[in-house]
Amino acid sequence: MLSLYFNSRITEQSLIPDRIDSGWFYPVTYPQRVGTGSLSQYAVLLKTIESYAVFKFDTVIFNITIDFIDSQIEEELKKLITDNYSANKIIIRFTRPSTLDEWKKDVAEVSSLIEKNSPVLVVMNHDHPFIDYTPDVFNAVVEKVFPKSGNNFGKALYYSHAPEVISSVINGRSRTKYMRQSGGIYARDITDRWVVSIWVMTIETLGHILSREMCSGSSYMGRIDWAGVEYDQLTLTTYVFPREFFKHFDGYGHITGMRLISDISTAKSTVLQFPGDDDTNGIVDFYYQRWIDCFLLAVRDALRKETPSFASTNNIFKKAIEESLELFRIGYLEADVVAGLIHERRISALEGALRSHIYYFGNLLFESIKTDILLIDGDGFYKFKNLIKRYMPSLLLRILKIIVTHLKNVRRAKESGV
Repeated sequence: MLSLYFNSRITEQSLIPDRIDSGWFYPVTYPQRVGTGSLSQYAVLLKTIESYAVFKFDTVIFNITIDFIDSQIEEELKKLITDNYSANKIIIRFTRPSTLDEWKKDVAEVSSLIEKNSPVLVVMNHDHPFIDYTPDVFNAVVEKVFPKSGNNFGKALYYSHAPEVISSVINGRSRTKYMRQSGGIYARDITDRWVVSIWVMTIETLGHILSREMCSGSSYMGRIDWAGVEYDQLTLTTYVFPREFFKHFDGYGHITGMRLISDISTAKSTVLQFPGDDDTNGIVDFYYQRWIDCFLLAVRDALRKETPSFASTNNIFKKAIEESLELFRIGYLEADVVAGLIHERRISALEGALRSHIYYFGNLLFESIKTDILLIDGDGFYKFKNLIKRYMPSLLLRILKIIVTHLKNVRRAKESGV
């Protein structure tokens, strides 16, 4: 049964300063349209905690440090959690580990509270709310990746940053490419010096990760993926399911300038609402937005990966869309049938309607993607590709003529005895 290990520190400071040399897509990491306003870290924390209440957990542990905490805030958080959470054990502490030694000590204590080999939703951010319209699919995926009868040590299931993770499934390098497992889950073995903090894993796996950390035990370490923290060639098996379960509250403006992906920062509730089963147009529109949210970055990255290429841009674009639709069928259509949201006989019709809908907006999608690529790679990228396509045939012919001429000259030289 799934448990929750939630850790966060809330401050009144900007988490990521705006800098021209930040390395993100724009110097303003998460640009916002004027007039939309922004919520405080504490307000986002409340939304995130509220969104997790849809799950029935075995053990729930909250470690929350709030720089401006008072008795009213403590009571508000305690009430929100105890009134809404269904769990066998609930522990709320207003302090969070902040050094490697503290993390190791806390995880060792937690190990005695959570059943060995069972999955844990490890949360180290305040701003990754659950947004899916049913918890059933996530629960089913967790059960498949972490079976009670299996050895679950060393497994790590991504639960957030879906567009980036799905792109790595579709566009990953051949040596580390994800391979499809039963149930539409993708897996790969990795050996790395860096980890992320958006995984479901066993508490034993988390303890193992900390044991391979190479920083000083007393150095500040807000999360396991804290800047500058490295691990000693850590080997894990990571898992991905092609669906968006949790979402970064501020979106993905750090890696894209496209504004087609859903923005939940102004929504009343982070949790999506599925249209009625009899509303075909509404369902197709709803699925279209899910496709954009999960797969548009994968299509963009496919175009970047294949350029320069002898294949036409049109063919690369269509191939990426078709591959994304295969994963969409697994992650949404087939999963929603199992969850009882749509009937199996409707899959083909909905898939066909969605495919048509995507290509109807194909040019608009491509223009947005192309702009993103140009801003990332520069127009020289496209110029180089076009030059190759334009001049490669004549260049190959010239090279062939030079080779033939050289061979003729060699033969003449031999015949003349020179």
